[in-house]
Amino acid sequence: MRRASDDDLSAAVAACDAGVLEDLAAIFRDVDEQIRRTEAVCLGGGCCCRFALAGHRLYVTTAELALLLRTRLERSTGVSPMLRVPPLTCPYQRGPACHARQHRPLGCRTFFCRTDDRVTHALHEAAHARIRQLHETANVPYFYNELTAAIERVREEGCRL
Repeated sequence: MRRASDDDLSAAVAACDAGVLEDLAAIFRDVDEQIRRTEAVCLGGGCCCRFALAGHRLYVTTAELALLLRTRLERSTGVSPMLRVPPLTCPYQRGPACHARQHRPLGCRTFFCRTDDRVTHALHEAAHARIRQLHETANVPYFYNELTAAIERVREEGCRL
């Protein structure tokens, strides 16, 4: 495995082993359970996945990016995160559907069309702190990049997962 330098996102993504990804999945399961106890509402239209249209950006950590990039969806959906996609367009969205729903990043899990933003913001911040700690504990370099730019960067760097 390549050793990650301070600016080598691909090596950092490759450093996320199965244990790191399982620990991340456990954090996500906890967040999903906490969200179920709120009054958050998803309208399911997929507008939030069109980042430029929605006027927001989706940022991901190294481990979140590794989980997404290791999600092999090409056979069943035609979705490949390593293909070029327009900036600020989620490569996992087809129509209103998310084809990475189980592996979606924290930002997707805590963004809702109708909710008390204070509740989901607090959940997001607490979970993000846990994800950051996971990077530190696992000795995985922490990057926090806008999703589409991060995918393009690892594609350009020739990331091998």
